[in-house]
Amino acid sequence: MTVAPCAEAALAESETRLRLATVGVGVAHVGLDGRWLLASTRLCEMLGYTEAELRLRTFQDLTYPDDLGTDLDQVHRLLAGEIQTYSMEKRYIRREGTLLWIELTVSLVRGEDGAPRHFIAVVQDIQTRKAAESTLVENERRLRDLLTTLDLGASMARDMDGTIRHWSKGCERLYGWTAAEAVGCVSHDLLRTVFPVPLAEIESALERCGEWTGELQHTTRNGREVIAAVRKVLRRDDAGRPAAVMESLADVTAQRKAEAKLLALNEGLEAQVREEVAARVAAQARLAHAQRMEALGQLAGGIAHDFNNVLQAVTGGADLIVQCASDAKQVAHWARRISASAERGAAITGRLLAFARRGNLRTETIDPALLLESMREILAHTLGDAIEVRAQAAPNLPVLLADRGQLETVLVNLATNARDAMPSGGLLVFSAGLDRWPHGDGNEGTVRWPAHPSSKRYLRLSVTDTGKGMTPDILARVTEPFFTTKPRGKGTGLGLAMAKGFAEQSDGALKIESAPGQGTTVTLWFPIVPEEPSLSPDGRDGSPSSDAPRRRILLVDDDAIVHEVLVRQLEREGFDVLAANSGAEALAILDAGETVDVLVSDLSMPGMDGLALIHEARQRRQKLQAILLTGIAAGAAELASARPISGNFSLLRKPATSKEIAERINAM
Repeated sequence: MTVAPCAEAALAESETRLRLATVGVGVAHVGLDGRWLLASTRLCEMLGYTEAELRLRTFQDLTYPDDLGTDLDQVHRLLAGEIQTYSMEKRYIRREGTLLWIELTVSLVRGEDGAPRHFIAVVQDIQTRKAAESTLVENERRLRDLLTTLDLGASMARDMDGTIRHWSKGCERLYGWTAAEAVGCVSHDLLRTVFPVPLAEIESALERCGEWTGELQHTTRNGREVIAAVRKVLRRDDAGRPAAVMESLADVTAQRKAEAKLLALNEGLEAQVREEVAARVAAQARLAHAQRMEALGQLAGGIAHDFNNVLQAVTGGADLIVQCASDAKQVAHWARRISASAERGAAITGRLLAFARRGNLRTETIDPALLLESMREILAHTLGDAIEVRAQAAPNLPVLLADRGQLETVLVNLATNARDAMPSGGLLVFSAGLDRWPHGDGNEGTVRWPAHPSSKRYLRLSVTDTGKGMTPDILARVTEPFFTTKPRGKGTGLGLAMAKGFAEQSDGALKIESAPGQGTTVTLWFPIVPEEPSLSPDGRDGSPSSDAPRRRILLVDDDAIVHEVLVRQLEREGFDVLAANSGAEALAILDAGETVDVLVSDLSMPGMDGLALIHEARQRRQKLQAILLTGIAAGAAELASARPISGNFSLLRKPATSKEIAERINAM
């Protein structure tokens, strides 16, 4: 049996590699154990390894030992859910043994069940920036050591009122004014200084500490704004009074702009990672939806085939009745054939509606034998003539508890996988039996049993094929989300993962057994319903007593043909029938004072629907009994919760026979 795709396969690994190859920074997918899974071309260039060589190593192997502890601490916080992402500066060891400073940003990708899957790492080369920072530190040290006079580099001296008394050649080169032009001017006015803090704070620190170091924004003679790293040193006279300030200056504009660009780039990369993670989450949701649609599509052919057979029998039988109108036996015979075909169509509709229900699990009681026979009928047409489909159920099986629509989806997906594993045809067997929950730690082999089971007995459903089977390495991964062995475009890779999740969510378990050349068996266990005696609420069996008076029915349906048929059927069942074609017409009959025992109405009608009619009718006659005929999948409780209705009503699904309607009326 083949399986469904992992995230990278579903999104196409070749496309992922192409995208990584065009990214200007280093990007990698890293496994939870630290293994490199995918690496961009840029990252390989940074580290000096090929991607194949990286896959043989972990990020721990390449991290400088002094930086590894901090990195691992952040990884643990990420896995624990304490943080969503982290960034740090660290050093990698290149292939040739040299160190590379990088800026690392890491995010964790989780699966639909919230379990961690892999990391996404964005790596930015900051070797140049680190070298610049190192150079700046060294320059500042040299300035502190060497610029004891004002004749070295860009330097100036000013009086305590700010008047420039000395202007070096370095200042001429930096700002554009000659010494003759600058001397005598107030420095802050000439340079249009922008202070990071109030000037009074700088002057106070200078007088208190004897020096101040910081950065100021100046404007040069040609209007260019520069950022100057400034060291101010206070000189005192012989009496200890402040006499002058000597300043050494260095242009750090280019460095600060580079740092700002790097910061913006890092923020952009973080945003890119967040967008990519969000896109992957959205892609997973789309893939899950596609998987459900794929399963529904597998049914479409079989359903269409069955419905066409039903329509053929109905139209053919009707033609024969017209042709044999004078032969009562033939008319009765073909009428019974039409009725049987209609019942078959109703069964198909019921299965399709049950299959279409999605969302939160809505457990209900399910007869396993009927379920498997229903699936056999559908899949016998869907899978083709080359595959024989059988259904085998042990006798007297109890009902199981599960969401019918989800369970049918799982069985269809398993059958589809089985078909793909048998390209030349074969045998597909659905089977059902009973098992007991094993005692112990809740695990038995590869089966993960619930720790606190709701039942001691479980209903076992198995799907077995005679296909090519799976190797042990594939079998070990088949329930991983998005893992697949199918060709691209042939599946979403979520089928078995969803089957496992559904079984466990239903308080059950799943097991897969397979070997090359020996086919595959997928087994699901579900809790069964404890046996309870069935009780009739009122003791009535639905049959009227022989001397009961004829009951009067108000029948409402907007479909003319259905309306005519129902009126005639109810009259032949012994009821007096008042007929209405709309809700408004029915209310007019009630307002006229007509006696009505039971209101029988269609749900979907233009204008006033069946629910609104029941509500309005009970405003007039509070105790009026009501039956709602519907062809939709919702239950009575769901319909009632969607609209305020005083009192209860009985829900009867179309198509219903006259006997079923009569029994429901007589049971009221």
